[in-house]
Amino acid sequence: MAGSPASVRPSSCPRTFRRSGSSYGGSREMSAVDAKTFDFDLTDGALFASGDHLPALARLRREQPVYEQSTPDGGRFWSVTRYDDLVRVARDHEHFSAADGPTLEPLDAGIFAMAAQTDAITFISDPPEHTAQRTLVNRPFTPRAVAKHEAWIRGLVRERLDAVGEAEEIDLVERLGDVPTRVIAELMGAPREAHDQILAWVMTIGSQGAGVATPEAQLQAAGAMFGYAGELVEAKRRQPGDDIVSDLIRAEQGGASLSGVAMGIFFLGLVQAGSETTRSATSNGMALLLEHPDELARLRARPELLPSAIEEIVRMSSPVTMFRRTVRRATRLSGRQLREGDRVAMWFVSANRDEVYFPDPDRFDVARDPNPHLGFGAPGAHYCLGANLARLELDAIFSEILAAFPSIELAAPPVRIPSIMTNAISQLRMRVRRARVPA
Repeated sequence: MAGSPASVRPSSCPRTFRRSGSSYGGSREMSAVDAKTFDFDLTDGALFASGDHLPALARLRREQPVYEQSTPDGGRFWSVTRYDDLVRVARDHEHFSAADGPTLEPLDAGIFAMAAQTDAITFISDPPEHTAQRTLVNRPFTPRAVAKHEAWIRGLVRERLDAVGEAEEIDLVERLGDVPTRVIAELMGAPREAHDQILAWVMTIGSQGAGVATPEAQLQAAGAMFGYAGELVEAKRRQPGDDIVSDLIRAEQGGASLSGVAMGIFFLGLVQAGSETTRSATSNGMALLLEHPDELARLRARPELLPSAIEEIVRMSSPVTMFRRTVRRATRLSGRQLREGDRVAMWFVSANRDEVYFPDPDRFDVARDPNPHLGFGAPGAHYCLGANLARLELDAIFSEILAAFPSIELAAPPVRIPSIMTNAISQLRMRVRRARVPA
């Protein structure tokens, strides 16, 4: 087995890795007069499902890295496509705020409506409130804390794979797609008999922007999960355990400020984020390995490359495609004037292929080093809380798959969900053959 990814540190400061010079072919500040109009629509989920978003975003990086376009609701937003600009937006809390939510839609429309009931929650708040709340919830996600769950996670993955016959066609999403949800639900303290229901809510909410479920169904599922979270919090108040919800209650009893509503929203957000991103990285990572058989063979021959392969999978797949910020004070970015209240889309999927930081960025390289990707967000206040857990889960999943099946090949092209926010695969059919059937 490769070394546990719990020991892999988050990407360090990106300035460490920046190469001198520019690969953009010459850049200059642009005025509004210079602004171009492009023939693609970055609000169209079909563009992302087809893969055509990658050349579109590459063109923006070269020609207009901060680009304003209209939205279906008649509004406008800025697309930020270069690494350095995205890191600035993510870190500059004086000029850019997360408080209006991560979607291009207004906060009071859709799933995040309930968040308006809280003063500040970890996922959609800014320092200093964000910093104080983040401190409360960091402890269960340290490398040492998540390592305690490795044996159980591996057992869960192995149980799913042991049910596969000697030679069979399987859908990886169907076979392992529930694992991340069950893992995060377990860590939160939800009893295992509730995991199936939590999974159903997660799948409904996760279809946001993909045309799979109606906005009404998504909001209903979010409301139901929020209600369940409140019941769980009350149960843990009566009988606390060794879990995240109980830790939050103990912190609250110790004088920390985190309301019951905020805890409910936190439960919903963490379960949703912890489910979707790892599930997407799993299916996208397997697709990448099968589409690049030389890299798969290289990884099989050198299993010690698994930690770097996981980082490359996260870079190439960018499970979270985009997050939004809102301009809180007028500012300039790469020569463009941004106004107070403007919406800004941080395209992680584009920054992760920025030629300045990633030589030959469209090449999948399981040994890529350095790899300062932004697949878990930009280093700083909003860096992914569950990055260590995600790395551990992905290590368990890929090492167990490769150990179980010496022969794996794609049976059909991946079926992608048409979403602008998450790079999700709804079906990944593979033909697998194992050396022997488990007893």
